[in-house]
Amino acid sequence: MISTDVLVEALYQIGDAFTTDLGVWWFLAPVFLLWIAMEVYLGEYKKEQWGFSSSLANSISFTWINIVSLRFIFLESGYSEDPRLWLAFSFLMYGFLLIYLSFLHALPQRLTAIVAGPTPVYFLSVLSVLWGQGLLAISLPIVIDLAIAYVVIWLFWKFVKSRLGILGEVEAVKKGEAPL
Repeated sequence: MISTDVLVEALYQIGDAFTTDLGVWWFLAPVFLLWIAMEVYLGEYKKEQWGFSSSLANSISFTWINIVSLRFIFLESGYSEDPRLWLAFSFLMYGFLLIYLSFLHALPQRLTAIVAGPTPVYFLSVLSVLWGQGLLAISLPIVIDLAIAYVVIWLFWKFVKSRLGILGEVEAVKKGEAPL
């Protein structure tokens, strides 16, 4: 069993990863901006559906971020037994899988939206950048904290989106449709 102290220390390590090298924000800023914009947009316009094209665009962005992360890992450690290499490669394969699923409509649209939507793709993109640039260690306590953070973030966006929607209602009224 992992102690609370170890999980708290891992949480500090996650926080430090964002401030250790401020140059990482060159990569993280667009990820966070897109993430926030997409979540707010989908909250405001409730009738707007996440489609295959959105999943495809997200998948391509995610794949590119992982290619850049692999580049950083190769430049830093070459082809060593660095666990970051295998994690980045796994993320890259997930990105290719998402591209395949989105492009060919291989899954129902609703399921594709879940696996290639903003929260999972941008969350994993942030991790890819932090791990790829060596700013965050890979350890069980960090993975546990990240899993908890993912659930908290998912719940946060669910709550925020449930409170939004005024623009979509205004748009519906302008078109003569009944409000949501």
